[in-house]
Amino acid sequence: MRFILVGLGIFLSVLTIGVTTVGATPEPEYKVIKTDDNIELREYAPVMVAEVVTDSGQNGAFRLLFNYITGANIEARKIAMTAPVLQEEVGDKNGQKISMTAPVLQEDVEEGARMTFFLPASFTLENTPLPTNPRVTVRQEPAQKIAALRFSGYMNDDKTARYADALKTYLTENDIAFSEPFFTAGYNAPWTPWFMRRNEVMYRLK
Repeated sequence: MRFILVGLGIFLSVLTIGVTTVGATPEPEYKVIKTDDNIELREYAPVMVAEVVTDSGQNGAFRLLFNYITGANIEARKIAMTAPVLQEEVGDKNGQKISMTAPVLQEDVEEGARMTFFLPASFTLENTPLPTNPRVTVRQEPAQKIAALRFSGYMNDDKTARYADALKTYLTENDIAFSEPFFTAGYNAPWTPWFMRRNEVMYRLK
């Protein structure tokens, strides 16, 4: 019985942490243009971002970005965590190179994945501290329109592909021009219970 109570206590503690993290983390500013069930068309304001492009696992990319916002920058400044964390494939099957230019690094990327952290709205091109690790880049993401489809649970390749196909079908049937590939957004801390997690697949609108 004692073990059951301990287990219940741990579960309730995790649940409480999950509840407090949902909606508590700042997000980039945007205006909702249209809502249709779990789909939103949004217009985002310009925002500063920190990014890592990698051809390996995303855990390494997350760690580099987390280090940047916790002090691995030229000002040794701690930066508030924001949501979501974006993941996006870069390059194409034909080997076309995509130029990545930022104040601290310029490189050509044929294949890989980009992980992006949004920085708080108070950061600009003038006051954003540069990373100390050259693999981390900072730049300003311009104003843009995004289509997003929300879903819960843990993300995996099959699930995100399924929701991306559903969003693509919706945009096509409604004659809404968009660009590929899709990208994913995760809004929760790793310890958030699966049934409370907020995830999205997104397309940029033309």
